[in-house]
Amino acid sequence: MSAATRAKLATAAKARWARRKGTGGGAAKGKKKGGLTAAGRKKLSDAMKARWAARRKAAGKK
Repeated sequence: MSAATRAKLATAAKARWARRKGTGGGAAKGKKKGGLTAAGRKKLSDAMKARWAARRKAAGKK
């Protein structure tokens, strides 16, 4: 492979990564993912407490 071909491939790869990562040189603003609402957090908390209570009850029977 010639030096010119390697240079072309390197330039193409760098361009591809730049497109994939975003063209801005600064900090990219990321999309916030997920996030629980207060109601969702309470529902999850209650479910976990019930699960733990069931485990304690089952452990006590042994």
